[in-house]
Amino acid sequence: MSALASRAGQNRILMIFIGTSLALHVAFVVVVAVTLSWGKKPPAPPPAIKTRLVKLGKQRDEKLLPRIEKKAPPPPSKKSPPDVQKDKKTKEPTPKKEPDKEPTPSAMDVLNKFKEKHADEQDQPSLSDLIAERTKTTDEGHEQGSKIGTEVSGRLRATYNDEILAKMQSNLEVPNTLSDEERVRLKARVFLRIDGDGSLLSSKVTRKSGNPTFDNAVLATVKKSAPFSAPPLTERDFYRNGVSVNLCPSSCR
Repeated sequence: MSALASRAGQNRILMIFIGTSLALHVAFVVVVAVTLSWGKKPPAPPPAIKTRLVKLGKQRDEKLLPRIEKKAPPPPSKKSPPDVQKDKKTKEPTPKKEPDKEPTPSAMDVLNKFKEKHADEQDQPSLSDLIAERTKTTDEGHEQGSKIGTEVSGRLRATYNDEILAKMQSNLEVPNTLSDEERVRLKARVFLRIDGDGSLLSSKVTRKSGNPTFDNAVLATVKKSAPFSAPPLTERDFYRNGVSVNLCPSSCR
C-alpha cells in the first residue's frame, strides 16, 4: 500500500511539472509575439494597376513599325475678356469703287464696225444703211402670243384671243363670189367689246378688207359666235374696253 501511495504522489508531481512547463512556454510565446508586433506598421496595399480596354478589330501586324502616339492637346488657357472700351474704335466706311465705265465709241468707230460686219457683201454698206439698221423696230408682243393677234398682251390675253378667234373662224361662211385670189389675200380687222360673262357688247370692222361682201360676212360671223366664254377674271376690264382681231377667208398669215 505504501508503494502505491508513493507512485501516485510521484505521478501527481510530474503532471504538475508538465502543466507548469507548458503554461510557461505558452506565456513566453505570447510575450514574444506581442513584443514583435508592437509598433509594427500594417503592410501597405498593393499598387493599383492601370488597364485600358483593347479596341475591337483586326490585329495589327507585328512586322509593322510601332504607332506614334499622339500627345493630348494642352487645355485651353483662360484668357481674360478684352476691354471693349479700349478696343472700340470708330471705323470709317470704306468708299465703294465705281465700276470703270467703257468709253463711248465714236460715230466713226460704229461705222467701221458696221462695215466689218458686212465686209463679205458685194455692196459695201453706207452711213444710211447703218442708220436704217439702228432705227429698225421689231413687232412688239408676247413670245406665246397669237400669230394673228394685233394686241400687245400677256399669256392670258393671247390664250383667250385664240379661243374667240377659233370660234369665229369655224363659224365664218365665206361668200361663194370670192375668187381664189381674194380668198388668199383678203383680211378684215374687227373690233369686239366682250362683257365679263362673255356676251357681245358691240362689234365693228375697223380695217376693211376691200370687199364689202366679205366684211359683212365677218360681222355676221361675230354675232353668230356670241356669246363667248367668260374672259379671265383679271382681263375682264380689258375686253370690256375692246380688242381687235383679224379674220381671213382661209387663214391669216
